[in-house]
Amino acid sequence: MSKLPKASGLTISDLAKKYLPAWAKIGSDKGGEKIIVESEVVYPLFLKILGYSPTAPTQAELECCRRCMTEYLKREVFKKFDGDDAQFALQITAKPGKQWAIRNFSEGKPIFWESEYKRIKGQIKE
Repeated sequence: MSKLPKASGLTISDLAKKYLPAWAKIGSDKGGEKIIVESEVVYPLFLKILGYSPTAPTQAELECCRRCMTEYLKREVFKKFDGDDAQFALQITAKPGKQWAIRNFSEGKPIFWESEYKRIKGQIKE
């Protein structure tokens, strides 16, 4: 992905202060700036919003969480900043010893994340 967009004279710091929810922050590396979220925060939040078990999620449910979170950032945050064509790099971090790796969970039934996003988008708290 490309660097975070800079539009309307706003800086990346402006984006972080004005638009990013508390569960996301700006970071950077050799590839440029990116959005960083902690798995210990974002997965339990989205599992709860989606109505999935926070203690025994499936791979499909975690993937749905990731996609809904990404879609929220794209549609509700970056649209304010850079319109409909916003692109950003996303990094989901995990603290050592935490088990949020998708491979650690059972597969589960396929989930149509687009429908789930439409169902919950008004419930996502910043």
